[in-house]
Amino acid sequence: MKIYTIDSASTSEIDDGLSCETYIGEDGSERQRYWIHIADADYAAPRGSVSFVGARKRATSHYLPQQSLSMFPPEYVA
Repeated sequence: MKIYTIDSASTSEIDDGLSCETYIGEDGSERQRYWIHIADADYAAPRGSVSFVGARKRATSHYLPQQSLSMFPPEYVA
């Protein structure tokens, strides 16, 4: 499934996206199903881990004109 995001090409934290699936309904009509994809934070920072505690202190990523401050310190971003 092709997923579209609104992030820039330089984004290191792609955390959400949208996609559309066309399928045939039970009545034979063509239909669309829209999907919203949201990142699984527990995968990158399981609760109680050092990554989780660090992210919790920061609470969110900040995108400023001159720089971005990630919720996760750079050493934790894959």
